[in-house]
Amino acid sequence: EHRGSEASRSCVAPLLSAHFPIFRKAPAAARGRGLAALSLLCFAAPPLARAMTTVIIVPGNGCIPVNKCNWYGWLHKELQKKGVKSVLRDMPDPHEAKEKIWLPFMRKMGADEHGIIVGHSSGAEAAMRLIETDKIAGVCLVAACHTDLGIESEAVSGYYNRPWQWEKMKGNAGWVSQFIDE
Repeated sequence: EHRGSEASRSCVAPLLSAHFPIFRKAPAAARGRGLAALSLLCFAAPPLARAMTTVIIVPGNGCIPVNKCNWYGWLHKELQKKGVKSVLRDMPDPHEAKEKIWLPFMRKMGADEHGIIVGHSSGAEAAMRLIETDKIAGVCLVAACHTDLGIESEAVSGYYNRPWQWEKMKGNAGWVSQFIDE
């Protein structure tokens, strides 16, 4: 996947960091998967807050079946074990991750003012576009980017065809954190 390349990381992290501080980085043992760091996202919350929160896990493109890709199935199960309602679904249009298809699907999954979105790669860009217009309790961006780097297979998604509305994102999300692997 192109977003994991050295070229993309070097041009992506500084701009996103200017808007969304990096609150936690994955411990060395979890780098590449970020499992331990992601687990901290909800597990530190009080039990009542965990029971009232829905975590929507939005994968990167090309991940199907989603529960067997990367760390998504693991996180989904761990959240459920801790009493957190977690939603993980195969995404429609899984290979091109088109904004016009993914954002309405995310809303159907429960992305609202009470939900937390964990978006990875294309799922992170989808989360960023969603919070330009929708109120969300919190967003965790994993390996997010802000440009298609001139790669047509990324551009087709529609996320990169206009300026990002950083202030609207900040205003619509209760909090935003990002996980990167440097």
